[in-house]
Amino acid sequence: MQALARYVFQSGTDATCLYLSSVLCNTYMAKYEIFGGFTSDNILQGGDHVSWHAPLDQTDSRIQHMLMAEDAQLSPIKTPLGYVSFIQIVGVCAEELKAAQHWNGPGVLELLRSISV
Repeated sequence: MQALARYVFQSGTDATCLYLSSVLCNTYMAKYEIFGGFTSDNILQGGDHVSWHAPLDQTDSRIQHMLMAEDAQLSPIKTPLGYVSFIQIVGVCAEELKAAQHWNGPGVLELLRSISV
């Protein structure tokens, strides 16, 4: 099994957000998905949340936790070994994580999508 990351940069976007590759490669996130998936039913799905308790980009950011969202552009595909779903990592602050924990992840993600920035 292999963890894949897809980076989409829009005009004017700072490429420093490549820190996500560090989150995936050097942390328990990849271990949870890759090794846990082989020995248990631990599979990250859209709506899941991960309490990280540290800034994701190694700064003093309030974005310290993650919600998992189904990728809006990449649909699940069928392979000879089964289905593959593409999951986006959405960085959130403590209040958004708490809302996902007490309500539901997909609902919080939908609310976040509806906010104009």
